[in-house]
Amino acid sequence: MDRDALLVAALSFFASIFIFYIPLEQNYKIALALAFSVLVGLYFNPAKMLFALFLLASFAFFQPAYPYIVTLELHLGLLLSAIYFMGKDLKRILIEKIKNPKALFRAGLEGIGLYIVIIVVLLAFGLTVIALGYKPDTMNVYDKITGLPIYLLVFAILFAPLSEEFFFRGLLSRKYGPLVSSLVFAASHFGYGSLYEMAGAFLIGMVLALYLSKRNNLAACMVAHGLFILTSIALMLAMKGIA
Repeated sequence: MDRDALLVAALSFFASIFIFYIPLEQNYKIALALAFSVLVGLYFNPAKMLFALFLLASFAFFQPAYPYIVTLELHLGLLLSAIYFMGKDLKRILIEKIKNPKALFRAGLEGIGLYIVIIVVLLAFGLTVIALGYKPDTMNVYDKITGLPIYLLVFAILFAPLSEEFFFRGLLSRKYGPLVSSLVFAASHFGYGSLYEMAGAFLIGMVLALYLSKRNNLAACMVAHGLFILTSIALMLAMKGIA
């Protein structure tokens, strides 16, 4: 797939999400999809227009029956847009870090170490919050996570670390710095309805971004992020089972 196709796909995913949520009648949504495709064709070429239209039509077909497909669209959009804008930087911070078994093993070990650092930072933050007399508002997060279908939880464990590390650390952090990328990462967790969750996401983002700025190893960030999501989901499901 050429680089323009990556960008068209990412834009199509974002456009599909926008069209899905905007409160308009179906005819107007179809008109928006066609207008977007025409703009793609004018900017790129007719083939890209048909490609965009195909993606929009495909997701429009599945969205009513599978509303969670919007999550897939979002993460695909983040991943493809990051790959597009990262360009050659992708080779230096990822491909070279997993180019052979030894490098892959090292990335895995560093990822585990980074995961431990994240746990220590979050534990310190949680204890500080409690010591100050605040009660972490985590029930909204618990309710949302334990209410998701199993396939979406598997997706969160396997794919979310990939797309989010590409976008927030690989792209935003290297372009705008750890602080900005971590703030955006925290804001992306607004939907959980928990300030504690957003603060935790900010801290995780800072740890990962600062590590990447020093070690240039995006693979280790993915490992750490994946381990954190895995243990978080496992813990919540275990609590639900006990309850």
